[in-house]
Amino acid sequence: MIEPSNMLLGELTDASGAVLGNCRKFSTLVIDRKTLLKSSPKAEALLFKPLRVIDGLRAMIERYAALAVEAAPHAGPHGRLLMGQHLVDLVTLALGSRADDGQSARQRGLAQARLALMKADIAAELTHGDLGIQTLARRYGLSARQAQRLFEQDGTTFTDFLLEQRLLLARRMLADPANAWRKINDIAYSAGFADVSYFNRAFRRRFGGTPSDFRLPR
Repeated sequence: MIEPSNMLLGELTDASGAVLGNCRKFSTLVIDRKTLLKSSPKAEALLFKPLRVIDGLRAMIERYAALAVEAAPHAGPHGRLLMGQHLVDLVTLALGSRADDGQSARQRGLAQARLALMKADIAAELTHGDLGIQTLARRYGLSARQAQRLFEQDGTTFTDFLLEQRLLLARRMLADPANAWRKINDIAYSAGFADVSYFNRAFRRRFGGTPSDFRLPR
């Protein structure tokens, strides 16, 4: 069972408040006052009162915020807007807002944050040949079916997303001059493929050519 984590809702009233973001003991997330109050009307009553947040929600907020900061320069205005809304939704849940607001946030922000973080975990663990949806789902308190549903709602499946990311990784490795000395089966294994024949078939189907076609000449 995950123990509740502490959070504190504060208020930045002047520039001096920015120093909070530099403290190593905690992280600061700044949200527009009107936006937060629209989502959580009773937020002001919780100012400077420790909040007991369960189910690893604080860690999810921190990780998703970090992921959003990293992804923002590469996302368009709509993408940045969605990431911001998802963060507001997560904070709304942490504040324990009204049931209707919380349900909307849970369906939208929590689901999208979980999916984004699972995708980030997949990208970080592509070389793990045994990466499976069961292990990934447990990290976020989901069943394998619930996790699979999140991918399906995004228009894909866990298996297809994992395969796509591994194939893209293999293509990058093949085109990297630093890997010119490596055999194709070695690159396939390094990209997380356990079966070289399957890798060759999947690669040709995805990119219209063999792995050898994408190698730089030595």
